[in-house]
Amino acid sequence: MNRLLKMIFLVTLMQVALPVFAESPKPQTPNADVSASKRSAALEATDLSAAKQQIKLLEAQLQMTRDYQGSLLDTVYWALGGVFIVVSLLLGFGWLVNFKVYERDKETLKAELENIARAKAAELDEAITTKMASINDNMDKQIKGTIEVLLKPHGRSISAIESRVFQLEFIRLKEKMEANPSNNMAISDALELLELCHKRDINKVPDIVHFMLKMIDKGGKLTATEITRVNVVLDSLPAHYQTLTEKLRTKLVASDIF
Repeated sequence: MNRLLKMIFLVTLMQVALPVFAESPKPQTPNADVSASKRSAALEATDLSAAKQQIKLLEAQLQMTRDYQGSLLDTVYWALGGVFIVVSLLLGFGWLVNFKVYERDKETLKAELENIARAKAAELDEAITTKMASINDNMDKQIKGTIEVLLKPHGRSISAIESRVFQLEFIRLKEKMEANPSNNMAISDALELLELCHKRDINKVPDIVHFMLKMIDKGGKLTATEITRVNVVLDSLPAHYQTLTEKLRTKLVASDIF
């Protein structure tokens, strides 16, 4: 009976103790630690490889971004260069146009001033010629009047004195026309002498006409009033002067009016 109770107690004790021993942690072996280390190293290697690949990818993206920015800057530089060239061409063209307009306006103004100066010079020359002719006429009248007054008491010949006066006046006008440096004024002096000789000594007319032809060939010119005076004298000359007078008329027609 006592044996039976002991056996039952032992069986019960074993039933209680076995689950406890089964639930208790098993001791780790060296092989398990090595396997865990390998798995950890493999995971770290995988993570490092993935990180390197990500770094390479980021470096490639950064290089692509730099290349894009460089290409964009090159495009901007080329565009700025093109704009600068276009602006330079426009400025150069504008300057050229303004210069052409300035030169054209300057030439136009110069021509207008020359025309005005030429017209004023012609008016002044005509006024001087008219004044000189008036002075000469007045001087002739005064001289004649003085001669008549002086000769009346003495009974001298007026014609002889007038001839002497003509000779003196002829010499004075001839020296004046030959010494005049201006071709235009020299012709005006010759016209005055021509009118004088036409009245007093027609034989001296050819020499004066030849002098006028010479001055016209050198560029001398007469005013419209002076040309009219020349034609009046030429119309009253004898027929044997026709060749000479026609030659002078032709020269006057060919020359410009001063």
